[in-house]
Parts: sequence; structure tokens; C-alpha cells
Amino acid sequence: MKLISRRSMLKGAALTTILTSSKVSYGGNNPYNQKTFEALIETIVPGKSMDPTGAPGSYEAESIKYLWKVERSKLLPVPFGLIRSLISGLLNIKSFTRFRKSFSDLNLKQRENVALAVEQIPGVSLFYRVIRA
Repeated sequence: MKLISRRSMLKGAALTTILTSSKVSYGGNNPYNQKTFEALIETIVPGKSMDPTGAPGSYEAESIKYLWKVERSKLLPVPFGLIRSLISGLLNIKSFTRFRKSFSDLNLKQRENVALAVEQIPGVSLFYRVIRA
């Protein structure tokens, strides 16, 4: 596993925030309504359209609202806003370097590969567990 320095991670998050700030749609002030997170949530827990059994997924369970509620409650010992920015940046950087597309524009198999690579970074698996909850 390659270690990433804190400085590099913060630079990447700042750069990504600047680059993607014009694309963010804050429907109802919920930052998880960003296309990147909608694609990540659909990738981690696919919904009726992607699941072979037709079982409801995280979109139908309104995971986006749940994530926003968890972040606002501040019950977790980590600042979720910072983690959200870092994960968004890492997903887009990985997808741009591998496929030359943003994360939300990838097909499901490509998104799964990128999401698995990002999950290997310490701390990201906790965020993924919250999505799966």
C-alpha cells in the first residue's frame, strides 16, 4: 500500500474543490447531492435498475439525506465535511488518471474499480460503511 502524505492529500482536496466547485449542485443545501456522491452511492449499494433481483438500493433508501444528517449531527469523531471533500477529490483524480473521465461519467464496472482503489486509503472505509448502513 502506498502511503499518501497529509500535505499531498490536502493539496488534492483543495485543487479538486476549486475545479469542481462550479459543478456542484447543492439541492436543499445538501452537499451530497453532488454527482460524484450520487454515483458513489449507486456504486456501493446499487438500486433497482442495477440490481439483478430488483432490490431497492441506497438511492431508494435516501442515503444522501442520511449522510447529510450524520454530518450535521457531529456524532462521529472525524470531520465528515473534510472527509467528503477528500473522497470526492480522490474519486475524481483516480478516475481522470485511469479513464480520462470524471467519476460520475464512468460505467458501473469502472466506478467499482475506482471506488475499491480509493477504499484502500485509511479512513475511507469508515465513510463507505456509513453509506452501507
